[in-house]
Amino acid sequence: MKKVCGELENNEIWQGEIYLTGTVVVPEKITLKILPGTWVFFRPMDSCNLIVKGNLEASGEPDKEIIFGNKYWIGSVVFSGKCQNSFLKGCLLKQSDIAAIICENETIPEISGNELTKNNIGIRCAGTARPKIINNKIQKNTKAGIEISSGAAPEVSGNTIADNLSGIYCYDNGMPVISGNKISKNATGIACSGASECKISENKVFDNNVGISYTENSEVFVKNNEITANKISGIVICQKSAGEIVENEIKDNCAGINCDSEAKIEIKNNKIHNNQTGARVGGSTIVDFRSNEVFSNTGIGIECAGNSSGEVIGNELKQNNIAFLSKDNTKVSVKNNSILNNGLGMSLWENNPEFEVTDNKISENRSGIECHSSTKAIITINKITDNIKGIDCRDMSAPTISNNTFKGNKNIAIDCYDFSCPKITGNNISGSRIGIARIENSKPALEDNKFNDNEENIFEFNAEREKNRNV
Repeated sequence: MKKVCGELENNEIWQGEIYLTGTVVVPEKITLKILPGTWVFFRPMDSCNLIVKGNLEASGEPDKEIIFGNKYWIGSVVFSGKCQNSFLKGCLLKQSDIAAIICENETIPEISGNELTKNNIGIRCAGTARPKIINNKIQKNTKAGIEISSGAAPEVSGNTIADNLSGIYCYDNGMPVISGNKISKNATGIACSGASECKISENKVFDNNVGISYTENSEVFVKNNEITANKISGIVICQKSAGEIVENEIKDNCAGINCDSEAKIEIKNNKIHNNQTGARVGGSTIVDFRSNEVFSNTGIGIECAGNSSGEVIGNELKQNNIAFLSKDNTKVSVKNNSILNNGLGMSLWENNPEFEVTDNKISENRSGIECHSSTKAIITINKITDNIKGIDCRDMSAPTISNNTFKGNKNIAIDCYDFSCPKITGNNISGSRIGIARIENSKPALEDNKFNDNEENIFEFNAEREKNRNV
């Protein structure tokens, strides 16, 4: 076994068993080459690093990998210079109590085809480091598979990242490009915080507790990923983070997307399906939710709550238990959506008059729209057709229902009961068993509606009958 310590004075080749009795430095203009099958041991118990300022060339082979580490060591392979021609390939780096690899300053080595396992952190990138981290297996690390901070901008692509606390943890203005990875079985697959700018594209993020999270003013870019089977949420955006989620497939998660705490987010052209909740927006979030396919979610397709605002436009919502749920004084405009063949099309709770439901096609649901709990939503210029019940007003709700087309709703076009007081004006109502049902203590205001081909235009229970009014 060869023992090494201190600064190298000449180019060296290592092979066999190498024992670092203290920190070794590869200075500028010096190259250290490590041959296949070499095992590099580090002195245990005290800090001991391999610091590269010049060049490191370490390339193992399938049956002769290079091993860095022993049962317990407090140190790292540290790329500290530019290291433009340095590479680690075909290596096993294990059981470091700090990080197996550290990339700092302006370093740009290639780290590819390695296995990093059972370290505190697999790879740590800081400063302005821009390493290429490609096609590695990064698994079973205690804190993070890859940690990125302080403006570091690594390329992270083609890796398998599994069974870490965080697969990739980015904070303090980290700027990675993360693409083409398989990220699974972590507590959080990719965690971005502290004003980070993580570009996340074309990854498979699955079977984590949380797939992707952005917090603390981070810049969101999530495009063309498969985000599936995450136990809590596929994507979490909160704490004033902002950006876009586009062209992803988000399926089989407990919650597909969860936005909260003053986030500002564009959610466009995604397929969001087979989750318990497709997307939830709350906590004063501003959302532009546009041109998505939201289908077959077992609970709710889209939920807007907690003073959220923005627009829900041009989406297709079908075969959800509840396609759209709004509550807690949301200020969202819901326009030009197709809400088709759900258990319940829309459920509206506690909305103020700034909540608008306009120019949607609401068809073939059990109920097209249910209005609850003092909602004052404005429901106008919609086509509400072929539902069992068109609109259901209850719980002291007082929506304005105007200039809609109701056609072929099998039971009742508009049902008013339980102290509801909707304003119903200027609608075309046809082809239902009952056009408008006013039951018990409800007090709808009825003006200028047009009826045609209903079995009964107005049905009143326990109230003065006015069948000819509004005909």
